[in-house]
Amino acid sequence: LICENASLLNFGEITEKHVHLFENNLIQNPAPWLWTHKRWKRTPPADFNQLKTTQREKFTTTFRSSVRK
Repeated sequence: LICENASLLNFGEITEKHVHLFENNLIQNPAPWLWTHKRWKRTPPADFNQLKTTQREKFTTTFRSSVRK
């Protein structure tokens, strides 16, 4: 379980927590994850900040507006 009440978290917090859990799992037991090594070597897109802003807006429009009403 990553969190008890996701609606109380800020945008991106669940993803950050998931990444940290994944990293810790990988450090503890790397053997099953060796096949993924090239997946993390991709170059971030040039418009990464714009993509992040767009995703945040979609998330807020879709989920936050209905939760806060």
